[in-house]
Amino acid sequence: MDADQEKDLQKFLKNVDEISNLIQEMNSDDPVVQQKAVLETEKRLLLMEEDQEEDECRTTLNKTMISPPQTAMKSAEEINSEAFLASVEKDAKERAKRRRENKVLAD
Repeated sequence: MDADQEKDLQKFLKNVDEISNLIQEMNSDDPVVQQKAVLETEKRLLLMEEDQEEDECRTTLNKTMISPPQTAMKSAEEINSEAFLASVEKDAKERAKRRRENKVLAD
């Protein structure tokens, strides 16, 4: 990780800890502690809005996808019709078998 990413991560983790503490204080049985947590939360929300305008998120996602080299397509004459028909027949048999199994399971 570079320095900026490490800094962002530490800032994020610190915010998570602080928010977790505020939530625990809001769940407290003591009304004074609850009120203090609510005020602190409102203050924090105002600061977050200001900070968000100043400091936009620097985290980026690289969506680059490299596809593997494509194999050359065979022409229509090169495709063996018997092999094609055999694969279609095999696929049809497999689908029929699955259909029968699913019908038995459904009944």
